[in-house]
Amino acid sequence: MAAFNTPEEWIKDVYETRRLKNASYSMRAFARDMKVSQTLISFIWNGKRPLTFKVAKRIQENLALPESEVGELFPHRMRH
Repeated sequence: MAAFNTPEEWIKDVYETRRLKNASYSMRAFARDMKVSQTLISFIWNGKRPLTFKVAKRIQENLALPESEVGELFPHRMRH
């Protein structure tokens, strides 16, 4: 994973990576795959709501991403 300044950059990168594999992949499909609302994703992307550890963990689990990605974003929340 590349280094990100914010968790919001991370979620955008996850989306863009998936979109590169499927040009018709939408925010709606992304939200569905993560099992969160499209509104929540929009708020996070637009800086109206922070990406919390709980939501990041849900994304990581639902998209089968490495746990280390969330660990790098929220090192103080991960158990060693």
